[in-house]
Amino acid sequence: MAEVYIKNLGFAAGTPKSLEQLKADGALSGEIDFYRKQGYEQATVIEDAPMDFIEKNVPLSKDVDMLLYNTTFPRGILAKTDPKDNIPLVEKHMVYAGMKYLIKKERPELPYTGTAQQGCSGLLGAIDIAWMRVAAERNKKILCLSDDILPPGVFRSMEKSNMLLSDTVSYAEITSEPSRYRILNMTQGSIIQHHFLQIARDTELLLKTLCAGFADLQEIENILFPNHWRSVWASMMTRLKLSCRFEPCTIQTLAHGLSGDIAANLALYEEHGYITAGKKQIILAYGYGGHIRGMLIEAMEDRII
Repeated sequence: MAEVYIKNLGFAAGTPKSLEQLKADGALSGEIDFYRKQGYEQATVIEDAPMDFIEKNVPLSKDVDMLLYNTTFPRGILAKTDPKDNIPLVEKHMVYAGMKYLIKKERPELPYTGTAQQGCSGLLGAIDIAWMRVAAERNKKILCLSDDILPPGVFRSMEKSNMLLSDTVSYAEITSEPSRYRILNMTQGSIIQHHFLQIARDTELLLKTLCAGFADLQEIENILFPNHWRSVWASMMTRLKLSCRFEPCTIQTLAHGLSGDIAANLALYEEHGYITAGKKQIILAYGYGGHIRGMLIEAMEDRII
């Protein structure tokens, strides 16, 4: 099995809008103070046409030999050719987002696969598939892309889940070429009971499963959590007596950027010099609907990606 690395991990977000602006725009349910207490100050909104924004902000290297395109909020809806008949106009809607992206990049011949139904864990889900394909030497470099742009006119707040959502697009190249991060292990679980105590317990189990045979959990340098439920994660860290770094995070500037949290927070840790060559890091993602995913990586070089 080939070793597998992460290269060119990045994200792009939209225009920042304050909580007050979001409320005035009708994009925020509930009271502003509720979200501020969760750590949120603003969210980002992509105002360009989604595919134009993605084509402009997600690079496609010439040596990429496959695309894995994750869509959190599918935009295609079947339409009818005439109100009197029942014939769906499938031709329009079966030109999927992955193909549209490749056409814009002038690479329509590139093989691609689309994924969905993973909530905010979509990028990790795509990376998991790419990791296995590159390890099995079926591909040399796969671009994983997560399209996390909300539909127009919806609330950006998930009040019952204590979340405020931003528009983001995130991506990573998964490659056999030695790069900044080496993937050691990935795992996932399903959370049936959606209360915070159970989520914390399931996350503890996932952390132990992720590290088993690869690392001592007590020796992990950083655990990067998604931009929500900060008090839940802090309490869990205390209960497990973990000494690894838990802060900073981008919750105040990005809100919850769905898969974008992964790239944004790792870049922030890099900027602060918190990533040490030879040390292991854990990245976690919780996907609404019951997904929880973890990735164990090792920093290979002292350089910013």
